[in-house]
Amino acid sequence: DVVICLVTVALAYWLRLGDWAPPTGNQIWSYVAPVIVAIPLFIRFGLYRAIFRYVGWSALFSVVKACAIFGVVYAAIFGVIGVYGVPRTVGIIQPILLFLFVGGSRAAARFGDAHDATPYYGMLEHLYEAARVVITSQQCSLEIAMLVILLELVLGVAILLLYRMPLTTWVVLGLMVFFTFLTFYSAYFNKVTDCGCFGDAIKLTPWESFWKDIVLMVFVGHLFWYRKRYVPVLRTLEGHTVILASLALSFFLGVYALRHLPFIDFRAYRVGNNIPAQMLPPEAPIIEYAFVKDGKEVRSPKFLSADEGYVYSSSRVLNEDKIKPKITDYSVVSPEGEDLTQATFEGNKLLIVMYDVAKTSVENMAALRQLTADLEGKVDCLVLTSSSAEQMESFRHQYQLAVPYAFADATVLKTIIRSNPGIALWKNGTVLGNWHHNDTPGAQEILERVK
Repeated sequence: DVVICLVTVALAYWLRLGDWAPPTGNQIWSYVAPVIVAIPLFIRFGLYRAIFRYVGWSALFSVVKACAIFGVVYAAIFGVIGVYGVPRTVGIIQPILLFLFVGGSRAAARFGDAHDATPYYGMLEHLYEAARVVITSQQCSLEIAMLVILLELVLGVAILLLYRMPLTTWVVLGLMVFFTFLTFYSAYFNKVTDCGCFGDAIKLTPWESFWKDIVLMVFVGHLFWYRKRYVPVLRTLEGHTVILASLALSFFLGVYALRHLPFIDFRAYRVGNNIPAQMLPPEAPIIEYAFVKDGKEVRSPKFLSADEGYVYSSSRVLNEDKIKPKITDYSVVSPEGEDLTQATFEGNKLLIVMYDVAKTSVENMAALRQLTADLEGKVDCLVLTSSSAEQMESFRHQYQLAVPYAFADATVLKTIIRSNPGIALWKNGTVLGNWHHNDTPGAQEILERVK
């Protein structure tokens, strides 16, 4: 296992950098850490107290628990906090490889001799190759996010049903420890200014998210402490059925939302909203002034005169959370540098959002091209992108998309619509419709809406 710890670190570097070199400086710690953290964990969980060929699934589960705890610690140090000279992705890749190698070796020992174990080592080889492709492609963020969401939903159902609580509470505790640390790191170092726990439905600051996790940790700790005392609400078969059904339903809803649009839209660019109005503060700031007079502090909504003996000391905005506009960063610029922001609020506009043409789906480009052709002279069409002019010109030429384009921030474009490409219909700045490219409307539907 010591050798496996060192080899998996070297493989993680090779996967990340495409090459390997002897460790120098802080990189040495990335090799030492698995040995001084993982091996004691393996001893604590009894990985060396049994011959795995003769043990059951509980011993194999101990491997999972030990590797999971190690993975959280290693990823937190080298992936989240970061160590100078060590790529952060090494902190994620190495625990995965360690689990595959350690778990695979135990599974092979459990399921047979060297001849019988050959298929399992072949399986590990395929898993390793798949991990290498996924990690090096750097195109798996959406899939990982989807898996995490599915896991959280299924765990929630499992807790409500008290389903296999020893296993469920271990997984929940691991997730809570990781995300509590992550939210603290984000809040303390100001890495993220807007927590995404509940998306646009409930806005939380990083500190609010951290304290939310602290409160939840109390309840999770209670569940974990009494995990062996809970009696399942349903019998085994019924419990399995409900969990699988929850997983299937969550997966279907997630895929549907990705292939179309979310069922409920909480964003500022949702249908019915007027974008210019969303760019204005909801309320005027209410300012409270503080003065000192005769050694006493006096607070007032008005600025008091110094002629009356008031000495100004400070001021604060009482409704700071209500003076920030819902939209603060929407801006559109033409290829010539002209500001087109106000022009997008005038008349009927069909906005085709392509935040990155290199990642734009061309599956329904024919339907999109036909739509713009049918609307020519009736509705102004405009492509919004954050790609370069060279990329956009090449894309237009390749797919014969005879539509003018302008530039906007990529994050803003992703917020406007969750599709690339996506279609938004505005009339005098009011959103009349949003469509995923899989649901590209016909010209008749567009004209009906702008009447």
